[in-house]
Amino acid sequence: MGEGMASRRSAAGRMLVIGQGLAGTTIGFEASRRNWHVTTVDRGGPCASRVAAGMFNPMSFKRLIPTWDAQTHLDCMREMIGAMEALLGVKVLHNLPMWKVLPNAEVARDWIIKAQTNPLMGEVIEAPDGVIAPYGIGVVESAGWVDLSKLLDAWRHHLEASEESQFIQADAADIDCTGYDAVVDCRGIGAVEDPSLAGLKISPYKGEVLTLERRDEGHQAETADFEAILNCGKWLMPLGNGRFKLGASYDWDDDTLEISAEVRDVLLHKLETVLPSLRSAFDVVEHRVGLRPVARDRRPVIGNVEKSSKRFVFNGLGTRGVLIAPRWAAALLNHIETGTSLPNLVLANRFV
Repeated sequence: MGEGMASRRSAAGRMLVIGQGLAGTTIGFEASRRNWHVTTVDRGGPCASRVAAGMFNPMSFKRLIPTWDAQTHLDCMREMIGAMEALLGVKVLHNLPMWKVLPNAEVARDWIIKAQTNPLMGEVIEAPDGVIAPYGIGVVESAGWVDLSKLLDAWRHHLEASEESQFIQADAADIDCTGYDAVVDCRGIGAVEDPSLAGLKISPYKGEVLTLERRDEGHQAETADFEAILNCGKWLMPLGNGRFKLGASYDWDDDTLEISAEVRDVLLHKLETVLPSLRSAFDVVEHRVGLRPVARDRRPVIGNVEKSSKRFVFNGLGTRGVLIAPRWAAALLNHIETGTSLPNLVLANRFV
């Protein structure tokens, strides 16, 4: 949905991007390749994008249906992340099938039936050694993960080295926003602190994620690196070299950044039901927590803060941010540049 870096020769304008998580990185990149001069401001500190596993999955397993506009979001995500990899010289997109452990015979039958007409759903396979899945595993090929920390770092370094764009570590309140043709607020849950954005209706959705490392104590055969993301309500995602991400928790009621030993045990116990060797074969080497910015209808929150304003928001990416951010970054740029209408279901003022 975007145009190539070299496709525009005259400057489109000056843009200030506030926040450099996933939202700020994707909107900044999209603006840069449309030849905007981009200044990104970030105060540092906690960032949900750096905690997130960066996983993408085009299926909803609750009803065995594709997620919202799944193929469109997949196509836009792959195009943008691929373009960022080429520009920044990093590898961050990792395509991995997802193995959904089917919980009972009825779900297994539904999977087989729906897979006949849904190209996103693959075959049902038998569980590999060491995995308990008596009703089989449903395969989703179009899944994987994006190394968000690596991507965010690479984009920041690009901004710092660029003559046409820049990165400033500072609080947004200390930045003079005059002189910019567009200001895009991408602060995630941090935007809630700004009284002028009180109408956004963004809520913190706490999530905790563990990093596991395989022990070298005779468990190599039964815990070899999966070439897939194992999902049984919680998920185990291979990072390579014997390391895995395990997650995630979902908590509306706790908006702190405190880690919970209870959540840790819940995550481990859930995976242990399908991977009995989990606790004996792995060590928990990291436990992290983040506050996802989520709107109550689970759709992104984008557009003008107020009518006839040069100030916009790009927020509310929630639990599927990697999958949906590229499409809506491009849509917001189209809106800023040409006035193209945004769908009502994503408008920032839809809750007012």
